[in-house]
Amino acid sequence: MHVFYDDIQSKLGRPQWWYRNDAAIPRYAPFSPDLCGVYDTHAALLEIRCQACREIMPVSMSLWKMDLAGRDENGKMQFPLITLPTAESAGSFDRWNDPPIHGCTGDTMCSDLVRILEFWMQEDPLRQWVRHSELEFDYSHLLDREEL
Repeated sequence: MHVFYDDIQSKLGRPQWWYRNDAAIPRYAPFSPDLCGVYDTHAALLEIRCQACREIMPVSMSLWKMDLAGRDENGKMQFPLITLPTAESAGSFDRWNDPPIHGCTGDTMCSDLVRILEFWMQEDPLRQWVRHSELEFDYSHLLDREEL
């Protein structure tokens, strides 16, 4: 369950999106991958849905190779590749977990991915973000139609 930023939201209202799946920090500027982590090489603006109340919320998901790193059974560091989204699977980008706190029992439940609204990657040595609309998919067809 995330921290509730009610002190911020009471002054500024509902955010445009929430940043970081481990913190759900409210953001009030329009989404930009530049507002994600300094080391991130992949960023997406997603729509997730609360499992309890079905509210849909825009959130960001950003990654770099260390986000997926871990040690193998021999203690050696492993760096799995970031899996890009396809029409059938969001790959590494279906990992939001609990939705931002919004005052229902779903605050403590995992969220459902509904769609990837924007997908960005850094591809050049200048670290410029490039949008890849071909990697933006709607996954609502994978959810129970009665629940949307």
